[in-house]
Amino acid sequence: MSDLRFKALRALCVAGCAIAGAVPAGAQDYPSKTVSIIVPAPAGGGIDFIARLYAGELNKRWKQPVIVDNRPGAAGFVGAEATARAPADGYTLLMTTDSTMTQSIFRKVQFDGTRDLAPIAMTMVSPQVCFTNNETGFKTWQDLVAHARANPGKLNYVDYPATTVHLYMRGLQKLSGISMTPVPYNGEAPGIQAVLGNSTQLFCTVLGRINELVKAGKVTALGVTSREAVAALPAVPTFRSMGIDFEWPLWFGLMVPSAVPREVLAKLQADVAEIQKLPEILSKVSGTGLLPETRPPAASAAEMTATGRQFKDMAKEFGIQPE
Repeated sequence: MSDLRFKALRALCVAGCAIAGAVPAGAQDYPSKTVSIIVPAPAGGGIDFIARLYAGELNKRWKQPVIVDNRPGAAGFVGAEATARAPADGYTLLMTTDSTMTQSIFRKVQFDGTRDLAPIAMTMVSPQVCFTNNETGFKTWQDLVAHARANPGKLNYVDYPATTVHLYMRGLQKLSGISMTPVPYNGEAPGIQAVLGNSTQLFCTVLGRINELVKAGKVTALGVTSREAVAALPAVPTFRSMGIDFEWPLWFGLMVPSAVPREVLAKLQADVAEIQKLPEILSKVSGTGLLPETRPPAASAAEMTATGRQFKDMAKEFGIQPE
């Protein structure tokens, strides 16, 4: 082996070891003051719950205050942009969902999640459950598809404009060969009520409360968007098992301004990795439908970045232009 190649491999090893767990020298004093986690949604929702869960554990680990700063608005844009514009020193974090990566797709803005924010790691993932009102008579996804094909545009579905929900629902329709009418809503609660009232016939959303409604027989679950069946609803098929090449792995993750020092980002990833192993995390999300991310932060961070590129490809495919 040449000396040059040996040095290159040694450098890679050193870098890998640092990422794997050693705290870089430049981050020894971090954090030395209060850290804020911006949540681009109101208090009380799923993303807020996850942020407060991680804030509590980071507080214990760092012995520094970690506060949650709720900044809802514009489908997450307000909080995401505020994070990107914050000082890149690691004292402003963002707990967000994959929709942060779509802001520049739908809006003519200077902010771009894939450029202006750096992922620390996914914290949770959640499959989506697609469900309908019992009055529709649809017992399976195939029932809905048959009706939709015979009546193009007659069925309504819950849409969150300018988010990944819009992209994924367009994709699901294309793969299923159907056309439905999107009805915009600004949150899960009104979307659920729309389906319960049968003014809207389809909603695909996180398991959470839907699990209770399905088990109570108030709605009918037609499919789940995960690769494997969901333990909480084992009888509900995945779309892949129905021959539809469709997955929707909604992720929740921590991000920082993209210019944050690499050594601080590495420390954040190392500390988050330790928190992900805590049994307290698993016990507190048990029954919520949320699944703690178990991959190394660097791996899940890479996927967060990759989904941003995927969403841009989807927008191009569907002819979506920023407005």
